[in-house]
Amino acid sequence: MPAQHKAQIASLFSQALTPLLAGTDVPVPVITLERPRDPTHGDIACNIAMQLAKPLKKNPRELAQAIVDAVLANPARVGLIDAIELAGPGFINLRVARAIKQSIIKRVLQDAACYGKTNDGAGHQVLVEFVSANPTGPLHVGHGRQGALGDAMSALLEAQGYAVLREFYYNDAGVQIATLAASVQARAQGKKPGDAAWPESAYNGDYIADIAADFLAKKTVSAANGEPVTGSGDLNDIESIRRFAVTYLRHEQDLDLQAFGVRFDNYYLESSLYTEGKVAATVAAPSARVAIRSPSSPACAHRAPRQAMGISDSASALVLQQEPRHARGSELAPPWPYSRPCRPSARVAIRSPPSTACAHRAPRQAMRISDSASALVRQLEPRHARESELSPP
Repeated sequence: MPAQHKAQIASLFSQALTPLLAGTDVPVPVITLERPRDPTHGDIACNIAMQLAKPLKKNPRELAQAIVDAVLANPARVGLIDAIELAGPGFINLRVARAIKQSIIKRVLQDAACYGKTNDGAGHQVLVEFVSANPTGPLHVGHGRQGALGDAMSALLEAQGYAVLREFYYNDAGVQIATLAASVQARAQGKKPGDAAWPESAYNGDYIADIAADFLAKKTVSAANGEPVTGSGDLNDIESIRRFAVTYLRHEQDLDLQAFGVRFDNYYLESSLYTEGKVAATVAAPSARVAIRSPSSPACAHRAPRQAMGISDSASALVLQQEPRHARGSELAPPWPYSRPCRPSARVAIRSPPSTACAHRAPRQAMRISDSASALVRQLEPRHARESELSPP
């Protein structure tokens, strides 16, 4: 329903309540109109009578009937509301006039591709990180689902005027990447899954053999926003194998995402944190300390559960246990030198440009899409009720 018509209906309820609240100290509340879960109950539902019954010390159904009578007696409801019904202990269900519903179709045809677009988000930047699959294997259906969710969220935000940056974060460092390199090396040496010499933790997929064959053939591969990498063919050069394998799999993922119609504006590599010296600088920085307060204190560890950090409520301070694998340098000037973020498949952080607050994974501003989510849900991240208080650099 257009906002204009919804506001008109809310105004009818406010006018109906004015005489009912006269002589009391109860102000006219904000009218909340919702869509009923059961379409047979009508087009709009309102529970204002249930809200006011207690402060007015009246029966909610009798109060609802008085509101309905006043709305029906208002000439302004003609052509807007066809019928009003009472349900249960005091719910008010409305049926909107057919002409109102048909006017939406005319608006859609008139606005065409611009229907539903606004400038509400103008002046705000949004970073949406999604998919972010590890470059250790091909994409699967789960990644496709997250690609659809993240891309849809990005499009919705853009339609509301936000400046959206789509980002893919690559975990191209750490144990899993070392395992990938060792797997390709073993395949290139002629070993295969099931052999006595095959590494126990190695990846067993056939794609490992394909990477090994192209590495030995000294082929060149390239990935989005990356330099081409040529296989050296040297089985003893594990670093060359690692770079080639990661780029090979990134290229495969790029092709799948392009075929799926999903695009990205930025690719962030975890390995860049090491090559640019950000991890070393963070570890060496004296500001990498956390002050821990009691549960009653407003300070809490930034999205890091106490169990993961090995701290207790009574602890007063400790040296932050660095986890470079999850560390992330932010290009958006965060107020803290280090954070241990969760890794949902899609994440959005919004800030106004004049603000100095971090626009990248800010816990109280973030909107997350979890792997198990069935809808886009705005969350304030209450799950880890602790937040770090970091010393200024």
